[in-house]
Amino acid sequence: MNYPNHKSVRVKWDTYQNGCYFITICTQNKIHYFGEIMNNEMSFTLLGIELQKIIENTPLVRNDQYIDIPIYTVMPNHFHMIITLNHKIDCHQHYFGVQRKNLSSVIRGIKSRLTSFAMKNNISFQWQSGFYEHIIQNERAFSKIYNYIQNNVINWSADRFY
Repeated sequence: MNYPNHKSVRVKWDTYQNGCYFITICTQNKIHYFGEIMNNEMSFTLLGIELQKIIENTPLVRNDQYIDIPIYTVMPNHFHMIITLNHKIDCHQHYFGVQRKNLSSVIRGIKSRLTSFAMKNNISFQWQSGFYEHIIQNERAFSKIYNYIQNNVINWSADRFY
């Protein structure tokens, strides 16, 4: 079977094991699986509540001190978060054994835990494949993105995922 040649959108100069990242993950076809926004407040479905728990517990579940999620927001059909990874690696670990500690692994864990929850509870649900990431390179960018996430619910009508 021939598979299309899939080019990675990830940068080559970052190992995605140390750094600060702005992440957006969407549902398949932008379906509102996580709830609805009414009167500038998010009203969560069971999936939305579970997703919040999964995000909040991600650093604990990973059982490591290298992950921090200083802010996140769950929207009707996507979620945003800032995640920092601070994993001390040596040159051998870079190639052997730290794949479970990179950004893609963390995202895969969040997505798979919610998918498993949906299946166990007979809830129809699908993620969009992949995720959007932006490397946050300085304090000014961090502050701007933090404010965007913090105000995302009240700015829902202007959101491109609306």
